[in-house]
Amino acid sequence: MKTQAKRDFDARALENEYDHIYKNEAQHWLHYIHRMEKDPDCPHERIVEIRSAYEDFKKEAKKRKTAVKNGKASVAEFRDWTLQQLENIL
Repeated sequence: MKTQAKRDFDARALENEYDHIYKNEAQHWLHYIHRMEKDPDCPHERIVEIRSAYEDFKKEAKKRKTAVKNGKASVAEFRDWTLQQLENIL
């Protein structure tokens, strides 16, 4: 079931730019989190903090993707917002 959902999302990401932007940013977050988890010097509290920020990012991104899909926001606005979110992980 999860595998099919992933395939469906990947297909959509090829069709529309906002899903493609989201996919790239989510992968960036996850890559950063995994690197932190592998670092023995990284405090556990920092990992928890970043995971929480990632969950917040996903929730807000879903709302913003829906706004783009419904024509209430532009892809450029969504892209700019995702770039601003990078501050949360640095």
